[in-house]
Amino acid sequence: MSRTTRILGIVFVHLSALAVAVGFVVWQNRNRVTVDTRQGESDPDDDSLQKAFAALLDPNARSRRAEPQDPFSEQKDAVRKHIANRAPELARKAIEDLRERQLEYYGEAHRETIISSIELAALRLRSGEFPEAVEMLERVAEVARDVSDATDEIINEAQVNLGIAYRMSGQPAKAIDIFAEPLARKIRSVGEDHRDTLQMRALLADAHWDAGHTEQAVEMLRTVIERLARISDEGDMDAVFLADRRSMMLEQLGNFSEAAECLEFALKNSRSALGVAHPQVFRIFQRLVGNYFQSGQGERAVATMESNLTLLDEAVQPEHDGPVQARMNLISTYRRLGRSADALPHQERLTSILCGKHGTRHGLMLVTRNYTSEILMEAKKFDQAEEVLAAIREQLDNDGYDLPAGQIDEVRRDNIRRTITLYEAWDRPEDAEQWKARLRPAESPGDSPTTSTTDDRPARADSATEQPQGSNSPAPESPEPTPGSADDR
Repeated sequence: MSRTTRILGIVFVHLSALAVAVGFVVWQNRNRVTVDTRQGESDPDDDSLQKAFAALLDPNARSRRAEPQDPFSEQKDAVRKHIANRAPELARKAIEDLRERQLEYYGEAHRETIISSIELAALRLRSGEFPEAVEMLERVAEVARDVSDATDEIINEAQVNLGIAYRMSGQPAKAIDIFAEPLARKIRSVGEDHRDTLQMRALLADAHWDAGHTEQAVEMLRTVIERLARISDEGDMDAVFLADRRSMMLEQLGNFSEAAECLEFALKNSRSALGVAHPQVFRIFQRLVGNYFQSGQGERAVATMESNLTLLDEAVQPEHDGPVQARMNLISTYRRLGRSADALPHQERLTSILCGKHGTRHGLMLVTRNYTSEILMEAKKFDQAEEVLAAIREQLDNDGYDLPAGQIDEVRRDNIRRTITLYEAWDRPEDAEQWKARLRPAESPGDSPTTSTTDDRPARADSATEQPQGSNSPAPESPEPTPGSADDR
C-alpha cells in the first residue's frame, strides 16, 4: 500500500460521524491499517492510527521521504508529527504549506507534489469539503500521467483516491468508472489473485453497492473472498471484513441465510486472528445474533450467546468487560423471551463478579440488586425478591451506598415502590397498602405510588457498567438492528 492511500485511510480512522454517511473499505495486510467507514468504527483496543504512523515513519518503507537531500524534510516531519498527535487542523496547515513550497520548487506534475495534494484532499474530505476535494483529486489524476517518472503506482494511487472521493461525495457511478482503470493495471501487473488486485475489486464492489447494484456487488465480493481464501490462511482479517460487508449486502436483499453463513465465517476467522474477547470479534458476534433473531431463529441466537459466554469465561478473567457484557446481554435476552428463571443463575454470577470488583457500597450494586429483584418477580420467586429488597433497605440504613446525598431519599422511595409492586404481583394487597401509606407522605400529588419500572431507578454511579435492557440483544418479536446491520447503511 502506497503512502497516500495509507494516509487517506489514516485520516478517517476516527471520523465515525462522517464515516457512517459515506462508507468505503481500504483494507490491507502486513503493516497496513484497516478502515471500514461504512461501520464508522475503529477498534478501541487497537490504536490503528499510531500503528499506521509507525509504518509511515519506517525509513525502509518511506525511502523517498527519508532522502538526505530532500529539501522539504522538516515540513514533512511536521506533517507526520501533527497527524501522530491527532491534530488534523495543524496537519492540514502543514500540508498546505508543504504543497505550496513543492508547487514552487517541483511544479504540479511531480510525484511529491501529487502525494501532498492527495493528503490535503483527504483532509478536505474529513472536513466535509467534498466539491473542493473532488476538484483537487480530479486535477491530480489528470497530471499524474504527466509525471516524468510516472509509474502505474502513482497513477493508480491518484485514481483510486479520486474514486474514493467520488463515493464519499455521492457519485458512485463516477467511482465505478474511475476504479476500472487501476483494476485493469493491477490485473496486468500482478494477476487476478494478488491481494492488491482483490483490494481493487472490493472497492469496485462497494461502489456498485452505493449505486444500488447490490446483487452485482454481492457476486463481486463472493469472487474476491473465494480468491482470497486461496492465498491466505485461516484468520485473515481481510477476508473477515469482506465477509462481514457481504453479509450486509445480503441482508439488504433479504437473504438472511447466506448472510448468516458469511457472518459465521467472519466470526470463526476473527476469533482465530484476534481471540474471543476482542471488540471487533464482539461486533461480528452481535451482528450474527441479530441476524438469527431477524430471521426468526431465536433459539439459535440464544444458543450462540450461551456458547460465546462459555468461550469468554474460559479465555479471560470474569471481571473482563467481554464476559461481563456478554452475561448482561444474555440475561436481558432471557427476560425478553420470558425465560427469567434461566436468567437467574447468570444474574447471581454477575452480582458476585461486580461485588468483588467494586465492593458492596458501590452505586452499581444498588442497580444490580434492583435488577435481580425484577428477575425474581418475573420468575414468580416472590419470597426471594422480598429478601433482596429488604437487604437493600438494610444497607441503606447501615453502610449505605456511595451515592450523592441528594439521591438517598429517592433511592428509599424507589425501594418502597418496588416493594409495593412486589406485593401486588404476589397477591398480598394488605401488605401493598401498608407500603403505600409509607410512600404517600413523601410523594408529590402527581406521582403514581403503584408503578415501578426501570425508569424509577436512581442515577447510576457508574455509567459504563449499568446492566442494559437488551440494547444489544434484539427482541424476537421486534428485532432491533445490531451494529453494522444493513439498516445502518
